[in-house]
Amino acid sequence: MTTSTPHKRALGLQTKVLLLVLLPLLLVTVVLVGFKAYSSAQDTRDTLANQREMLIEERRHAVRDIVQMATSAIEPIYEQAGANDEAAKQQVAELVRSMRFEDNNYIFIYDYEGNNIVTAPAPEREGTNMIDAQTPDGTYLIREIIQLAQSGGGFYSYMWDYPGTDRIEPKHSLSLIHISEPTRPY
Repeated sequence: MTTSTPHKRALGLQTKVLLLVLLPLLLVTVVLVGFKAYSSAQDTRDTLANQREMLIEERRHAVRDIVQMATSAIEPIYEQAGANDEAAKQQVAELVRSMRFEDNNYIFIYDYEGNNIVTAPAPEREGTNMIDAQTPDGTYLIREIIQLAQSGGGFYSYMWDYPGTDRIEPKHSLSLIHISEPTRPY
């Protein structure tokens, strides 16, 4: 009886040399392509982060311009009003309620005690004290906005639960001191 054993094929010298040359070349190519892909992805992330910052800064400038425009519109009313002038308060409230920008964005006014003077999309809040209003993460929103205004004003970002959407998303406000100075009708 004869037993047959499978024949092992030995690699020829030419094949071995070819493998010695091509295998490292393939390995280096794969590493270089991987590094290039990682580098491109990182560059894209950096570019997107820079573009996002530029867009936020442009929006801040636009919001600041709108608030300054609103301030300019209500300044003559303030100048002619006496202390606790209810007609002036009503006129300012109507004017501010009518100001909208970028679709549904609006201007709101609080006094230093946290009383809501004007909030266009929620007139039911007007006249109520909102000093204890909190964001979904527990931050006292109106307290911090007032504190920012009293320290000279600036932008304030916070998380906000948008009614009817069940979404908590970032929201940005510009808080300025000169809108609610104690010498004003508010």
